[in-house]
Amino acid sequence: MLQPASLTVFNASAGTGKTFTLTRAYLNICLSSDNAFAYRGILALTFTKKAAAEMRNRILQMLQEISEGEGRDMAELLCEDIKCSPQTLQARAQKALSAMIHDLAAVSISTIDKFTYRLARSFSFELGINTSARLRMDQKIMAQQTVDNLFLKAGEEEENELKKYIQELVRSQIYEDKSWNISANLQEVVHDLQKEEEREVYQNLREIPLSKFIETRKEITVILKEISEKSAELAQQVIYERANCGVPEDAFSFLKNFNTFHEKIAAKQELRLPTNQLLNIRESYFLKAKYADKYSGSMSGIAEAFDTLNTYLHEEVPRYQLLKMAASYMDSVALTGALIDAYNDLKEEEQFVHLGEFKEKIHELTQSDTADFIFERLGDRYQYFFIDEFQDTSEIQWKNLKPLALHAMANNGSTMLVGDPKQSIYRWRGSNPQMFLDLIKDKDPDRFSVLPDQTIVQRYHFYSETLAVNYRSGSAIVDFVRNTFVRKAEDDHESPADIAYRDVTEKSAKNFPGYVQMQYAPIIEEEEDEDANDAIRTYTISTIKEILKDYQQSHIAILIRTKKEGQKIAQWIAEEQTTNNSDLRVISNESFIVEQHPPVKVIAAAIQLLPALKDEQKRLNFIFELIECGLLNWQNNEINEKISHWIKQDNQQFTSTLKSYFPQWDPDQLAFLPLPETAIRLVNQLHLKIHDDVFLQAFINHLREIQQDNPMDEEAFGKYWNDNNRENIHVEAPSSIDAMTILTIHKAKGLEWPVVIMPFANWKYEARNNSTTWMPNTTEKNIDISHFKVRLKKIEDQNEREVLPQYKEVSDKHYEAVEFDNLNLLYVAFTRASHRLYINLRAKNKVEKFSTYAYLQEKYFPEANTQDILEWGEKYPVPKISKEASQKTERAIGSLANTHSGLRLQVGRRYSPGVNDLPSIARGNSIHEILQYAQLNIEELDSAWRKLLAAKRVKSEEKEDLFAAAKKILQNPVIQKIRSEAREILSEQSILLPGGEVLRPDALIFTRDSKIYVIDYKSGAPKNQHISQLTAYINAMKQIYPNEIKGYLVYVNGEVIEG
Repeated sequence: MLQPASLTVFNASAGTGKTFTLTRAYLNICLSSDNAFAYRGILALTFTKKAAAEMRNRILQMLQEISEGEGRDMAELLCEDIKCSPQTLQARAQKALSAMIHDLAAVSISTIDKFTYRLARSFSFELGINTSARLRMDQKIMAQQTVDNLFLKAGEEEENELKKYIQELVRSQIYEDKSWNISANLQEVVHDLQKEEEREVYQNLREIPLSKFIETRKEITVILKEISEKSAELAQQVIYERANCGVPEDAFSFLKNFNTFHEKIAAKQELRLPTNQLLNIRESYFLKAKYADKYSGSMSGIAEAFDTLNTYLHEEVPRYQLLKMAASYMDSVALTGALIDAYNDLKEEEQFVHLGEFKEKIHELTQSDTADFIFERLGDRYQYFFIDEFQDTSEIQWKNLKPLALHAMANNGSTMLVGDPKQSIYRWRGSNPQMFLDLIKDKDPDRFSVLPDQTIVQRYHFYSETLAVNYRSGSAIVDFVRNTFVRKAEDDHESPADIAYRDVTEKSAKNFPGYVQMQYAPIIEEEEDEDANDAIRTYTISTIKEILKDYQQSHIAILIRTKKEGQKIAQWIAEEQTTNNSDLRVISNESFIVEQHPPVKVIAAAIQLLPALKDEQKRLNFIFELIECGLLNWQNNEINEKISHWIKQDNQQFTSTLKSYFPQWDPDQLAFLPLPETAIRLVNQLHLKIHDDVFLQAFINHLREIQQDNPMDEEAFGKYWNDNNRENIHVEAPSSIDAMTILTIHKAKGLEWPVVIMPFANWKYEARNNSTTWMPNTTEKNIDISHFKVRLKKIEDQNEREVLPQYKEVSDKHYEAVEFDNLNLLYVAFTRASHRLYINLRAKNKVEKFSTYAYLQEKYFPEANTQDILEWGEKYPVPKISKEASQKTERAIGSLANTHSGLRLQVGRRYSPGVNDLPSIARGNSIHEILQYAQLNIEELDSAWRKLLAAKRVKSEEKEDLFAAAKKILQNPVIQKIRSEAREILSEQSILLPGGEVLRPDALIFTRDSKIYVIDYKSGAPKNQHISQLTAYINAMKQIYPNEIKGYLVYVNGEVIEG
């Protein structure tokens, strides 16, 4: 499949078997000889951790299938590729699989960024990187710290230029009725410093002293004032001539527009070019046709004044607009040098390097005379390069990888690039799809400019292929996608979208047609947002119910553009559950956001409280979270009084009060500990469960990750946590839950579902990041600054386009990219469905010209003025999809297993019983749960039963038996004594031992006289191992608590044994 000394390029549309093709090529190398360690010479890179894990798992899975005589389709292709028998292939697969499993560290499948980091570490001396420096990628925190450093530096001295400038900047913001907090604008500059395309400009600006920027800002202000005043003077002259020409108002054509244009300029409210309408009526002396002969002789003064103004505006408006935009950014850009110095000080102080700097340093090294040294140490190891998702690669990433790939090809190796420009949706992360577009445009490898003197075609074998068969979706969906997106350039200029959508998948390999429905609603000018939302809600719920006649809920994905849309849909489904007793269920990333979990909120609030125990607001937050989490069982009528009392206590009283509820509470014990260790001890001190709590586990793991990249204390954590960083931490939902999935299109990339619904297929084309660029200073010769930063806007007025050629060129290129990125989002969404695709095309109030609504309306509903529905394909017949859905939705998320590949969620019990044990074990578990909910209180049995019945954990017919067993246990004198002494009962409380081991007895009872009882429930007959387990629990508790501790085994037959 791969030839020596070759460059192979696959243009792989969605669903065309990209991963299969990569796996085939990878295994082709691994199994082409008896060398079981051939994988060590392969470097496979992709864009995300998820994609890298998928590639690794697919390769190992396919190797296992071939080694077991399965995977026939792949095996046949590989036998044909490498010319060997099935027996030989199987034997080689067995050896390769064994070698890889025992040598996983040498299986080089990773993200490009991770490889860059490894590369930088391997050559830290050559790159001039301190070996003790750590990698930082937390750009948001880094920007905050840089700006904080700048402010700190400015405040160090009584009077300095930097301090004066910042103070003046704040005053001007307040004067202009803007926020006095300039931190956000400065953080944006720090972010831009890390962008590949902007770093060079900023480095040049760094050499300009602050005083020069101040002077330039004043010069620009003077120029803007002069242009505005001159324009106002000329506009006043037009107004004067019109008022004194003796022509009645009703003789004028479009008088209102004429007056508004000149009055606004005269009042210095705006400055713009005259519209085409005004230019057109100028030809008739601004008169209506029937008055032209009568009054044209009186209009020469107006016409002359207007022409003078128009000439001046055409000369000065482009300059004015560019300078005005430049001035709006000048204040923050002026601090470039100071921000770079503050950033460098931060790097030196904290000993870190940003990933973007690694990339730049590696590029410099690969272009230097020492590049051969890299090839000797690294290039010779890797003979084969695979780069997946090439459309998401940045220019600097490819520049760093290209020399290594060339070196491998020069030594009879090969390089494979796989991508799909139509799925490029990460430009805001720095990806540059234009590189792949250039390659596939004419299938010309010279577009890579790989060698200055000799082309790839002359020296290497070049192979290019477009994967054209869709193995995911039915034919109707494939045809719909092709008809929606395929396009040809209207002139010689080809936009990115023209090139990418020239080739769209032609056919489906599926034996069913699939189905597409697009519902269209025309614009209702006066429609309120609430009415539009109601219509979208009705569409969404009714569509879901229709689909559920044939599919289970887990087969449905609802794709949205923004989190706000997802929250609306989740709310609608929740309301449907309540009002109509519906069984609709939904999961989303937001459903499993860690920060929304009450125990996590408690720990986060506690961490922020520790350095400021006197802070009343932080105390209040902490107490509130304790109440919300159920850790303070206060009556409603006493909450306000207790909170007021707790807040007013001094530190010693507050600590003592907390100790009465949480005996282990000890803030002094937590001083100077790393954040993860602080969190773990807080979990223990506050009696929270950790063993089965995936959210707490994920939270603590996240603390470990950020501590590695950016060590912080409790105070810094508070700032980090409250700046919305917490929203990105979530755990994945268990696959066994039968529920619909809500997720953004970005999250959906690379996934598929039988059915996809798009309730909001109507967004405005916008760049995800700020639409700004640097314009060369070609107009202001007296201003010694090479570039001005300006915001881009779409120029549609032809008159403006003619007088702003330089700006127009940059703006057009930008908006071509914006259109391309948004069409790609639509393409990714449409190609996630295998069986059915539902699209709701509805806009609110008005149609945005630059939007998905306008694009699809023009394509499918160009003249429609009433609600309409289009359908393609058939709902039936479709392949039968089993409705044997898991009915375990209400089951709690179970244990968290930590494996080498990261977090894994498991749903279900903690044991694996034999078949004959199931009835008794199930009964024992049910009794256990009743006792847990009843809190050892016989009067709470009815309440406990209702909760379990509502959660479908028990059946109505079991009540008599289970109730009798639970009642028998609670009537035992030992249990009644324990209950009478109890101050607090904790069910399944995890005990975290100093060595990290976690034990979890079924119940811990803290008494009013500081004793502790440990209870463990058991089924069946008493065994010695039960006593051993209980003893282990008691001993573990004694390591933590100095109190008197007793333990009891409680059997479901009512027997109670003291341990």
